[in-house]
Amino acid sequence: MILFYNDCFGQSVYESAMNEYLHGDLNKSIELFTSSIKDNNKVSNAYMYRGMANAFKGRFPEAVRDLDSSQVLNPANKKIDYAYAKIYLIKGDYSLSLSYSNLAINEDPENADAYDERAAIEIMIGNYNGAIKDENAAIKIDSSVALYFTNRGFAKFKSGNFKDAITDFNNSIQMSPSHKAYADRGLTFHHLNQDSLAINDYSKALEFYPNDGEIHYWRGISYKIIGKKDNACVDFKTSGELGYSLANNALIDNGCK
Repeated sequence: MILFYNDCFGQSVYESAMNEYLHGDLNKSIELFTSSIKDNNKVSNAYMYRGMANAFKGRFPEAVRDLDSSQVLNPANKKIDYAYAKIYLIKGDYSLSLSYSNLAINEDPENADAYDERAAIEIMIGNYNGAIKDENAAIKIDSSVALYFTNRGFAKFKSGNFKDAITDFNNSIQMSPSHKAYADRGLTFHHLNQDSLAINDYSKALEFYPNDGEIHYWRGISYKIIGKKDNACVDFKTSGELGYSLANNALIDNGCK
């Protein structure tokens, strides 16, 4: 099957693995990265990206072993510290993730992804001004990446700068519509008391991921505010069924049947 796939699309196993990784099929990417390693094709990179895919799957011991193997094979790889920062961010070890992000930026000051990664860590630890500064640096290096604008917008939202946050989300959505950009803009509209606009954005976010229990909850809140109790109850019920804990209290508080 892999040979047929590669013959049809002119891709190596490694390139196929990267394609699956970038499009979110982690299980397939891990399978293909493993084949790439066995075929001795871009082995160091295959270990590195398999490690990050393992981290997204919650397999942290395997992720660390893969990154260690990648580093041994190619000690000069400037991306490896960024990769370590990524897996420790996913794990929730923000101190270690920040240390590796600093190393990645020191190693390659033009690595826009490293600034974006450090911004994500700073958001998690509440340093929103630091996150905005790092996203500014990322955007200065590469202004074509929509996610940098989304993440800067979220940092501005968290710091209470709602109007500037909306501008960043607008830019991000214009460049590349995404679940996160719509969801974050919706939440910002809610805080600006523009709940009809918030509902529109939550609905667009749910077109990307219909099973996002948190967004169903927040859309329910906005429906409640504009007086559409039945719609709110439907969203609260769906949110609860998807495992979002706040939804159960919302069902009771709003008298949903």
